[in-house]
Amino acid sequence: MMAEYDNTGIPLAYCLLSMVDSITPGKRKTALESFFRSLRDKYTVHPKFVHTDKDIAKIKGAKAVWVSAKHQLCWWHVKKAVSARLKESHLGTSPYHIDVAHTEFSFIDLSFIPMTRPNDQDTEDMLPDPLAHPDPPLPPQPTLNPNALPIRISIPAGLTFPNPPILSDGFESENDDLLPSQRFCPLEHRKSIIAIMGWYYCAHLLIPSQCAPNKEGIRYWAVKQMYDYCFKHGLRACWAYLWENWYCCSHWELWARAECEEIPRLKTTMICESQYVMSFSYLCLYLNLFFYSAGDMLNIISSSIFTNRAWIFWFGSLCKR
Repeated sequence: MMAEYDNTGIPLAYCLLSMVDSITPGKRKTALESFFRSLRDKYTVHPKFVHTDKDIAKIKGAKAVWVSAKHQLCWWHVKKAVSARLKESHLGTSPYHIDVAHTEFSFIDLSFIPMTRPNDQDTEDMLPDPLAHPDPPLPPQPTLNPNALPIRISIPAGLTFPNPPILSDGFESENDDLLPSQRFCPLEHRKSIIAIMGWYYCAHLLIPSQCAPNKEGIRYWAVKQMYDYCFKHGLRACWAYLWENWYCCSHWELWARAECEEIPRLKTTMICESQYVMSFSYLCLYLNLFFYSAGDMLNIISSSIFTNRAWIFWFGSLCKR
């Protein structure tokens, strides 16, 4: 656990966690939540922003303890996760709840769905939460375009509008034998999708730019732009993955900075990663000196202090590294 103050990373606490011999469901979330609660109650740690990687146990544990804090996913980990999934070839993706998406955003076409069976394992949550409520959430209220101005136009009687043309893929893929509906995300679209997500990751009301005047408008623009891009290029499975794992309401609020009135200073968790590397390097140096001067102490330590087999395994792995 690290704090940021005046562009400086400050270590606050460390949690050494081993789950080798534990079979309790939700054990990591429970342990981390207890760790966070101790920081809050005993040491009065009340952060405005909580930055984590994509670890679902950290996310749920932090949200359960610091309810009013803005949880912000690290952009480096978001980009890495999305890029890794876009490179995969299999089309089976997260179960797409098209009715919920269409209810919230009416421009989402009910027929624009993946052509393959859903894959329950293809989710950024990695592991389902066994402590979650078993009932599915109710669909959100319909979202009207907050950036539109209402205009009333009288349409003459008998006037009809032609059907919009069906847009084709228009690009060559690394596998030309596949139809557009059989591709998850061709190579030429991956950078564009990451760039669109990066733009709306940074968008905020307090940053003068081409963004909507409120957080609802920013999300509307973000969803519509990504949906229109996937619809134009026939990326059915890709859109289903993006909606269920990044653009639905519960996941959007984890990575979009616009969901908070204030702007977090950090975009990544690199201050924590760098501090870990530095601490690990010094620890390895200390261990090397220790065992060089008293190498036969390892058996004594293992037999007298580290009685639990899991701790012996962890300590031995640490010494090898």
